[in-house]
Amino acid sequence: MPALNLGAAYWNYDTWGSANDDWSLVQFAQLFNGSVSLFTLLSSFMGGNGLLLAFAKVGILSNLATGFLVYSAELETSNTTNEATTFSYLAAGFSVLLSAFVQLGVE
Repeated sequence: MPALNLGAAYWNYDTWGSANDDWSLVQFAQLFNGSVSLFTLLSSFMGGNGLLLAFAKVGILSNLATGFLVYSAELETSNTTNEATTFSYLAAGFSVLLSAFVQLGVE
């Protein structure tokens, strides 16, 4: 889900800036997931479901990895400011589920 991942990346950037390396890696992963899924979604409207199906497989793994990065960053530097960490978990989890449903529905 592009909007959730891009929103989580922005919220984490707004919370941490670029000062924390662990959270910068999370921001990059969320930005990557959001950008690639947005590109994939837009291209599927123009040329069929082939790219969408391929990204669904990669999306499951990359969003699981992003969830792990959030967990690792939270262990190193806990977020006591706002709910950006919770939103990051929700964005990664929902994106995994959505990718799994796309995988099941398209094949």
